[in-house]
Amino acid sequence: MSNFLRYLTLWRWGGTYLDMDTIMLRSIEDMPPNFVGAESTLSLGAAVMNFAPDGFGHEIAESCLLDFERNFKGNNGPGVITRVMRKVCDTEKKRV
Repeated sequence: MSNFLRYLTLWRWGGTYLDMDTIMLRSIEDMPPNFVGAESTLSLGAAVMNFAPDGFGHEIAESCLLDFERNFKGNNGPGVITRVMRKVCDTEKKRV
């Protein structure tokens, strides 16, 4: 449920989501919007995400919600964003 709520919140208002156990080594304050952290060398992670409230970021968050609905599993965090971005970037299993 928390994975769905993070995507829903980012879709509605945009902004930054960080898991509580995330340790930041540098400030992300000046980073441009619409970024996601890596889970591994082959998948993106849902622990660090930033989406703009409109435009591209909003579209990505919406795509994540639709993917979540179609592919619901008990633990969907990294799988959702990885599937969506592979579709957006038209790529399969590229190293990050």
